[in-house]
Amino acid sequence: MPASPDDVLRLLGDVTLFRGLSREELAAVAERLRPVELPPAAVVFRQGELGDAMYVLARGRLAVTVDGATVDDLPPGAVVGELALLTAPERNATVTAAEDGATLWRLSREDFERLTAQMPHVLEAVHAVGRPRLERAQLAPLLAQRFGVSTDTEIAALQTAAVWRDVARGDLLYRAGDTAHDVYIVVSGRFEVRDVRGELDRSVGRGGVLGEAAVTGQTVRTHEAVATRDGHVVALPVEVAAGSPRFVASVASDLLQRLNRSAAPAPAAAGVVALLPVTPGAPVAELAGALTERFAAWGPTVALSSQRVDERFGRARVAQADGADEMAAPLSLWLDQQVRSHESLVLVCDAADTPWRRRCLRLADTVLLVATADVGPGAGPERSTPSTLHAAPQLVLVHADDTVMPTGTARWLDAYQVVSHHHVRLGESKDLDRLARRLAGRAIGVALSGGGARGYVHIGLFRALEENEVPVDVVYGTSMGALIGGIHALTQEAAAGYRLAERFGDRRQLMDRTIPLVALTRSRKVTRTMRSLYGEDTRIEDLWVPFRCVSASLTNAELRVHDRGLMWRAIRASTAIPGIFTPILDESGDEVLVDGGVMNNLPVDLLRAFMGPGTVIASNAYGGKSDGKRMSFGDDVSGWAALRSRLLPFGRRIRAPSLLGTLMRATSLASKSLLDEAAHYADLVVTYPSSEVTSLEFDSYAETIEVGYRHASEALQAWLHPPHRAGP
Repeated sequence: MPASPDDVLRLLGDVTLFRGLSREELAAVAERLRPVELPPAAVVFRQGELGDAMYVLARGRLAVTVDGATVDDLPPGAVVGELALLTAPERNATVTAAEDGATLWRLSREDFERLTAQMPHVLEAVHAVGRPRLERAQLAPLLAQRFGVSTDTEIAALQTAAVWRDVARGDLLYRAGDTAHDVYIVVSGRFEVRDVRGELDRSVGRGGVLGEAAVTGQTVRTHEAVATRDGHVVALPVEVAAGSPRFVASVASDLLQRLNRSAAPAPAAAGVVALLPVTPGAPVAELAGALTERFAAWGPTVALSSQRVDERFGRARVAQADGADEMAAPLSLWLDQQVRSHESLVLVCDAADTPWRRRCLRLADTVLLVATADVGPGAGPERSTPSTLHAAPQLVLVHADDTVMPTGTARWLDAYQVVSHHHVRLGESKDLDRLARRLAGRAIGVALSGGGARGYVHIGLFRALEENEVPVDVVYGTSMGALIGGIHALTQEAAAGYRLAERFGDRRQLMDRTIPLVALTRSRKVTRTMRSLYGEDTRIEDLWVPFRCVSASLTNAELRVHDRGLMWRAIRASTAIPGIFTPILDESGDEVLVDGGVMNNLPVDLLRAFMGPGTVIASNAYGGKSDGKRMSFGDDVSGWAALRSRLLPFGRRIRAPSLLGTLMRATSLASKSLLDEAAHYADLVVTYPSSEVTSLEFDSYAETIEVGYRHASEALQAWLHPPHRAGP
């Protein structure tokens, strides 16, 4: 410690933070400093600790490490720990004294607050000094990972070559056709890489590399990279990256993994989720708490509101810092640090259009419009609010805990353009669990094929899922799969499938034969049965569990995915087997719809596209094989001869497929390739032996359900509890 006050003031005057202060101001700083003597190799503070002071190095040297990598070697006059006072209490690095010890001056948080209140320009100096240091702390671990560097000299050389770039959401980092000068390492934020057709190739987050093909000699970009979240990248010249064998090897490894990746994305964390209230009093804080609790089971999670941010900084209105505000940059740095250090971040937006709300929406991977369901879409803020977002949001309708079935969802979907919607009751854990799983890419979806009476096996699958406590978050179905999947989505209980089977097992309730000018049946009975089962007014968009079914448009020769409208009508369309049941018009009356199995008999591809990451279970009732009976008939077949062959034991035996069997079988032939490719989209494909299940025996539902339960149980057990591999 210098002996005289003049020595102290002289040293402080050389410290970057205090450069330019008057002698009186330097004296005010000196009065608040307290000396600290450290023995050799002593730790000043550790990464992750809560900081309550900053330090000025008077004698000796200090080593700064982040995640074990050395990022700085500081001489006398250096300042450490200031960012913990400015941005957040957590230390972002470990600081250790050199071998001969060190002398420091300590400035407490309280004294720092008093000084900066009197001298606001000190805050600007803290940020100017701290930002490069924070950048080095962020970059060094990534350089060590990608380049295998470990010495201070190697890291310093790469940091010198690196050029930092701030990227705002929506910015293009590069376009297809650009010259490939640089390779980019993502320090924070997230990017989507798209091909020349605009199709998504991959999503890249912290630690990922963009434009890596340049190291293989590619001189022109073939893709574009666009930021989907505010963040930072560093650009390294191609020659620097290509000159590192370790970097080239890591890029090759990434490429190999992408080529070999399965179609089903791995489970993910929720990322950054912003909750935006769109009705007065929408319970965003309560919903944020419920989601944070669930996300925390899958990784580090924190929830932040403007009030919480102000509390963490110990200052009023820090969260509202924007533009030229002196706290805007420190706030950005701190939020960036929160994103990097947490698997999931839940941001609670202000109800009003504030800087904090705009910042949340720029940072978010997912935006949830949160509404109190019984208020109605007309009572919220200006309807233009969602159009200011960078991406289509999702809608969360919060219902009273005693709500039996949501209603009126169509009004909300008409009012706001959203990619999906969720119904929750804050007092119902299963609703909140389902929402959390869907947001975190951990939802479990079930896709059910058509197959006539074979489809009863799906009921056995639901029973097996229920017994193994495997939740069902999304249901997609075709034909019989739509019939059974719909009742499960409506009731969320396997037992409802048994009750449905009893109704459909009685042909008298379904088959009302008529002159076969349109179909073999009039279809009044099957329509009446569906209205009774699903309800006259039940709508798909009002279900707690998301449900979709598919039909085929005879009018436009296109597949139709029913995600809105009357439930019974959508399922009636999906099960309208051509020739057996009459087609049905869509709700607008513009399209003639028939059984979806004509075009997609197992909508597992559609389910995967809807869910993205998560677990997809496909139940294939048909299996793609015939019933296995040997046929024997001529080039032409008389119906009278076929009937006589069945009734009389003598004479030539005719074995030909029945009219119903042919129609039902033909329905699924066009989509056989999709059935065969189910494993490409699904994590688990459950199949059933064709010899035990037929497509026409609707009255044998009990036996068919049991077959489904037995085989689904075996498949689930093998999937949930895979055998351990033997050691080498």
